[in-house]
Amino acid sequence: MESTMLIYNLCLFTFCQSVRCHSTVLLMFCMYYVGQIGS
Repeated sequence: MESTMLIYNLCLFTFCQSVRCHSTVLLMFCMYYVGQIGS
């Protein structure tokens, strides 16, 4: 569970650095991304 949160936070951080932070889209993307890795 810790590693999932780490990946999630890293994803958020990376996206916020490279793109304007549209939190809703960002959240949806990161949840999908983490879901793909988690399963």
